[in-house]
Amino acid sequence: MADTQANQWALEASTALDNFKKLVDQARQIEAAICETRPGLYIRRKFQLVFSLLLHINVMICDGMNFVLKGMSTAGVSETLDHAYTLRQDLTTFGNLPKERKDIYLYFDDEKDFRCPNPLVLFLKLALESGEYRRNLGGIQKLLNLLSLSPVGNYSKYFPGMPSCVFALQRDGHDLIISATRDKYQEKSALEFTSRDLWQSQLVRQEKRCSEFNSGQVQQLKTLSKDFSDVIKTEGVSKDLHVQVNHLTFCKFLKDRAEDQGQSRIDFTGTAASWQANGSYKPSCLLDHYRFKTNRPLGNRKPTTAVWGPTSCAEWFAFLELASLDIEVQGVPLLNQMTADRRSYARNANAEG
Repeated sequence: MADTQANQWALEASTALDNFKKLVDQARQIEAAICETRPGLYIRRKFQLVFSLLLHINVMICDGMNFVLKGMSTAGVSETLDHAYTLRQDLTTFGNLPKERKDIYLYFDDEKDFRCPNPLVLFLKLALESGEYRRNLGGIQKLLNLLSLSPVGNYSKYFPGMPSCVFALQRDGHDLIISATRDKYQEKSALEFTSRDLWQSQLVRQEKRCSEFNSGQVQQLKTLSKDFSDVIKTEGVSKDLHVQVNHLTFCKFLKDRAEDQGQSRIDFTGTAASWQANGSYKPSCLLDHYRFKTNRPLGNRKPTTAVWGPTSCAEWFAFLELASLDIEVQGVPLLNQMTADRRSYARNANAEG
């Protein structure tokens, strides 16, 4: 059992390190380009990426050393630790950091500058600041495809060290908003706990930045999300983690919210898309479908009937970032979407019949 656990850790950690190296290699190529537009921001993004990766790697090294101290140092663990030390040294060189630097953790306390715990998102922002890629949804997808990140797992594959979902919102006259879920690691590992803690702390910080008006919108959506989550736990409403959208209890809940309470969806007023870490489109979950109005590319419009954690998704983090800006986010009636969905379900039922 111990050997199996150590081998699983080595496989995941080694894959995560390979993914980190791909980010660094691409970042080096980007750095060779002349950054003429916003050089100061570009340099800051580079340091954020370096410090973020160093934090992940340091936690990984500590985790691996625990196997060594417990006498579970398999060849895979030793090789992975060597890999981690090499990449850490490479990052120190890339960031022009002194070898003896011990204070990298302090950079995660900089609330003004550091607003994202994900290395992948920081890399995407860095790449867009370099001027080498178009600052739009197509540029992001191109970068994700270019990275060719490596997954693990057989049936439910994931990309170690990378988020399960990346979300971007493009609005005319505004900077791109790029967000993601927390970085995915093996359950109950030290890296998984670190990733979850970083995500939760960023959620709290981001929510505190929201304006007074937008804070009200945030609270309304949090209430809807909790009630939504409670309803789908009702017996028969969900099956195999998917909501039965025609279930009477679920339909009654939506009808009450839309018609009687006048529930609104937040209008993102732009074009949005979500992807897996490899650049393939990822559909929005059913809860986000009813929380947010988005204009998506053709291949990314149909939501899934699955529902994940109400505050763990990339779209929610993007909403908090939007709500922290000096604008008032607006809502549109949920009833509009309900009516459109009913027509769609009816057409599908007739087609199947």
